[in-house]
Formats: sequence, structure tokens, C-alpha cells
Amino acid sequence: MLLAADIGGTHARVGLFTDADTPRAVSLRQYPTPALGSFADLLARFTADEGGRVPVTAAAIGIAGPVRAGEARLTNGTWGTSVDAVSRACGTTRVRLINDLAALGWSTLSLEMSACVTLQTGVPETNGPVGVIAPGTGLGEALVIRSGDAVTVMPTESGHADFAARSDREWTLAARLLARRGRATVEDVLSGPGLRTIAALTHGDRSCGATSPEAIMQAGLTHACAACEDALGIFAVALGAETGNLALRTLATGGIFIGGSLASALLPLLHSPLFLDAFRTKAPMADLVCRIPVHVITDPQAGLLGAAVAARRAP
Repeated sequence: MLLAADIGGTHARVGLFTDADTPRAVSLRQYPTPALGSFADLLARFTADEGGRVPVTAAAIGIAGPVRAGEARLTNGTWGTSVDAVSRACGTTRVRLINDLAALGWSTLSLEMSACVTLQTGVPETNGPVGVIAPGTGLGEALVIRSGDAVTVMPTESGHADFAARSDREWTLAARLLARRGRATVEDVLSGPGLRTIAALTHGDRSCGATSPEAIMQAGLTHACAACEDALGIFAVALGAETGNLALRTLATGGIFIGGSLASALLPLLHSPLFLDAFRTKAPMADLVCRIPVHVITDPQAGLLGAAVAARRAP
């Protein structure tokens, strides 16, 4: 069996998959990441819930942080793990430790299109590079390069690049972030905490009581609060612009896949001109980005599937 894990700052997902060309899920579970102290804790919880030791032939762990020399720590969390620790816990030397966006990138090799919503059909190029972006607790981006059967998935830390403001309100937002944090990064805007920052701007001195990203989205999408609705609009435009930037930086002629919990929740806005106009307004390269397919991954377990695909390819 393949053991796959997708560990983010909020949730840690783990599952068993069949060792097949297209891995199929046998058991999937989710735990709150802050309640865990290590990968061994996660595996112990999973094993207990499964009723005993699980046979593992290969494992891949996607973690929301940079991987260096076989070790990684959560960027928005308190713990990390290593290839050696995973190998000891799982009882196999076939182990891969990868960035969580790399795991999402691997999923695009096996993901059914029924698990996606297409925002722009475009004209995909066979074996063209594929870009992946995912706003959630933080923001991640990755690139998938295919050449026949050979696949390279390249994670990035683009979420920590500088935020490129394009309007007066985005400049105001960036100025607030600069004053508070010394930098305004893409993740400071396009993430759950970023949505709270945007909502603080649109509300001014009048709070509606919606303080969590979930509450802001609920109030905005149901038109219960105009300031929350305004915040979602700013978020959708900024996400469209950054997704278009990713398409240009990587020449993602194979398509763009948008993952993360926020993207799925905000599908009505991503279908709107707010997102798509910002994605397409890239003169003199507008014709290029208009030909790039754009999909939203709606399967919350896509990262786990990608980790299972990576595990199967472990030497």
C-alpha cells in the first residue's frame, strides 16, 4: 500500500492508496495540524484509527514548507519532519518528502477532470508546462514539466515574493502591510489571513462581526455584508492577477490548476469577470494567456492523490 500525507498549517490529511498506475484511495483521514507534534504523532493517530499497523510499501509526505536536504518544517506551523523520520515511522526506505504544492502538482497527472471546474477552456498544448497555485492558510505555487513519461515537479516559494499592487486600494493595502510587517508579500494578500487583512480595509472602523475567513466569505457570498462582499472582490481580482503572472512566468501552456480551500469556496467569483479580466489583462501577452486553460480543483483530497502518485515513483 502507498501511504500519502498532505500536511498544511491547519489540517493534516493522510491516507492509504493502492499501488497502481493511478492510485485509488482505500482510507482517508484528517486531523488538526496544531494538535500534532510530529509526523510520528500523525501516523500513530492514523494507525490507531485504522485498527492496527498498516502495511506500507512506499510513502510520500507533502508539507507546507520548503524541503532542504531531506528535511522540512511547516512555514505556518510549529513542527516538521524528515525523510529519515518518515522512513523509521513507516518501515520503508521508499520515501519522498515534498512541498505540498509539489504534491498538488503531481495530482494533475492522475486527477479526473470531474474533480475540477474549468474557468477558461483555452487551447492546451500537449506536454506544455502546467502551473499550480493554491491559496489557503498560506499561498503556494508550483510548476509541472512533462516530457513523454518523464515528469519534473518544481515547487516554489512564490507566495513570499513581493505583492504587485495594481490599483489605488491595492496600494493602500500594500502600504498597510509595509507599515505593519516591513514587507507586502503575495501570501499576505492571497491567503486566509490575507482575506482578513483585506476585510479590515473594506470595513474601516465599522466591523460586521465577521472576523474569520469563513465568516467573511459567508457574509460576502450571501450579500449579507457589503464590506465583506467588497473584500471578496478585491481578493478575486488579486488572485486573477497573480494567476496570470504565474502563467506568464512559467509559460504554462499546458494549463493552470488552482487548488486550496479558498478557491473552491469562491468559485462564483472566480467564474466572474473580476477574476478572469485580471487574469487576461496582460498586454502585450493577452493573446497568450487567453489560450491557457484555467481549472479550479474542487477535490479537497487532491494533494493526497498527488502524494500517492509521487510515492509510487519513489525509488
